[in-house]
Amino acid sequence: MPARKLSDSVPPTISPDKAVEFLTQKVKDVERLKALRSDDTDVRKWKDTTRAILHAAFGKPQGADHEVTRSFDWAGFVQVRGPGYSGRGATPNHVIQREHEEELQKKKAVLESCI
Repeated sequence: MPARKLSDSVPPTISPDKAVEFLTQKVKDVERLKALRSDDTDVRKWKDTTRAILHAAFGKPQGADHEVTRSFDWAGFVQVRGPGYSGRGATPNHVIQREHEEELQKKKAVLESCI
């Protein structure tokens, strides 16, 4: 069986100074986003844009997400929706909102560690 070929690495495409500038703005956005629902389009845009900035800042070693990008993606991840919160019905909105706020706080911490 032939050896598996690793994908080509993608180098960073922005300077560290630009990355710090962009990530600092994303950190500032967190408080505003906490007040929104987790399924708000602004929250999704913030996550997608921040992820793109991390790719630009850290690149993609062997074509895969950098460790920092993976940390950002998984920070605060909790499956709370759907049946099972109390064993009867869907998870209450206040629990979903609390988890959303905690997720954003953990993602913010990852970004602060990059800065």
